[in-house]
Amino acid sequence: MLDRLQNDRSLAAFSGQFVSLKIVTDNNPDWAQWSRKYPMKGNSIPQLYVVRADGEQLFGGAGSLPGDALPLMLRSTLSRAGRSFDPQQAAFLRRKVSEAEEALAARHYLAAGLRLSELSQLGNPDDLQSYAEQALKAAMLFEDLRSKMDRIAEETRTKLTDQAGGDVLGAMLALSEIEAVFRMFPKWRADANSVTREFAKDDRYADATQHAAAIVQARLAAASSEVRVMARAENLYASVLRKYPGTEAAVIAKKELLELKPDSKIIENMAEGSESGKSGLAEVAFRTWSTLQGDFQTRAKYLSHSIDRVRLEKETGEAIEVAIEILSQQDRDYLKLHKPVD
Repeated sequence: MLDRLQNDRSLAAFSGQFVSLKIVTDNNPDWAQWSRKYPMKGNSIPQLYVVRADGEQLFGGAGSLPGDALPLMLRSTLSRAGRSFDPQQAAFLRRKVSEAEEALAARHYLAAGLRLSELSQLGNPDDLQSYAEQALKAAMLFEDLRSKMDRIAEETRTKLTDQAGGDVLGAMLALSEIEAVFRMFPKWRADANSVTREFAKDDRYADATQHAAAIVQARLAAASSEVRVMARAENLYASVLRKYPGTEAAVIAKKELLELKPDSKIIENMAEGSESGKSGLAEVAFRTWSTLQGDFQTRAKYLSHSIDRVRLEKETGEAIEVAIEILSQQDRDYLKLHKPVD
């Protein structure tokens, strides 16, 4: 039977669509395990099995299949075997699934979404019509990503509702990333518009929504696997710095830009512009300052800071000084935009 499968020219149409395996039955523990998993009726030799990539048995029979019976059986099982991939497609699928899995584990949801969306070159990422291990894993990652997006969206909305103030920009960044991920897949696009819409119309969140959307656009470019798209990230981050100087968005944009490109000339040029009195990184605006524990907040504008204290101007015009050690990490990061005074 094995010789016929390998040498019969009438079976050439099935070449490459089946992997032929010969199992030695005598004193072979693998055979004992196999026969328990796939029991066979009858004791004739040979015993022929067709098993799908996911382990599902499609055929099992004792004895040879003469004449047309063999190609008919092979054709029948192929109709239930799912799609197969050529070597190039299989390598692409394996690489993108691995990258998406790694990104999802690291909570880099934009990158995970982008990698899965690239599988659209092969079909619908959630159903590639294949029982191959990597195709099934892609579908699992697709559902896992959606589950995480829904959970984070619900938790973030609850925080915004229950905790007035707080890290509004952080919350809007989370929601903006979810919206961006939803737009990557036709199946989810209908849900994208509702993610941030209610907050964009609320004066308490409108600015943060706008700032977050701009940062997420830069993050999307930075997470792309296309060099041409990645090259746009620096300018997109720089756009945030120019449009929203002195804000939390500027702090985040500068930090992420320097992580992406430590030798960024844009940062250097904008810093020089600030020192010369032109529009640059050091422009200030009123913002919310918080303690490390989050038990106190105030709206104020940065004036100056030393090694251990920061001088602020409240919206009432009152100047105050605060110990830097009690400030939140976000506030400390914000201070890095400005040079301390002696």
